[in-house]
Amino acid sequence: HLLLLINQILDMAKVEAGKMKLAISIIPLKSLLHEISLLVEDVTLLSGNQEDFFELRKRLAHNYLDTSHEVSVIARSLSRLMERVQETITLLEWTSRTDPLTRISNRLHLDSVLEQEMKTSAKTGTPLSVLIFDLDHFKMVNDDFGHQAGDNVLRRTAEILKSLVPVGFVGRWGGEEFLAVLPGAGEEEATEFGERIREAVENEPFPIGRRVTISAGVTEMIPGDTPGSLVGRADKGLYEAKETGRDRVVLRKA
Repeated sequence: HLLLLINQILDMAKVEAGKMKLAISIIPLKSLLHEISLLVEDVTLLSGNQEDFFELRKRLAHNYLDTSHEVSVIARSLSRLMERVQETITLLEWTSRTDPLTRISNRLHLDSVLEQEMKTSAKTGTPLSVLIFDLDHFKMVNDDFGHQAGDNVLRRTAEILKSLVPVGFVGRWGGEEFLAVLPGAGEEEATEFGERIREAVENEPFPIGRRVTISAGVTEMIPGDTPGSLVGRADKGLYEAKETGRDRVVLRKA
């Protein structure tokens, strides 16, 4: 490839013997574009003094080597900087969709997931349900054992949820309230799933030494629903569960 390139240069210059002299320097360094560097000089006027000519070439080569080294250092620095930028972007994306206490989805991310799943359900005709629940008498946990104990209960509840619900489809809705988006589940399946969660929480040996229970409301999406109407209907089921004794799952039909 180098010989072909040199021949092309000679053809372009239309060099004739005795009229023009060219010095071709091949410097075996790879540039940022990963190409071998080639230096072509018209040395017709310098050919009478070869010592000066070769000294000049030497200085030019050293300058080139110094510049190439500096470019290489800058390129490595830029590469490391881009890696740190990408790490920061990844962290910011995770932070934007994650609840910092429980490390499951936050409300902002759940809003986005719910909206997308409702569009998919309306397009494909597959069922979609939501389950909303909160911890019973959670204020008493904070009052009797302190907020640190309350935070531990929330974290452990989130771990239970992560073991039962696919990542990204369950999160902290606010305070001690959680919400699960259940694509493909009709009202009966969603209600049964709510019971599984309720039993898992009830049977969990929380460190506070007190039984913890949840109340839940569940509903299935119907034509014309919006995210607000769907969650609002599930929330009414949660209110009914609270009013009728807690520690239960209530299905709220449209």
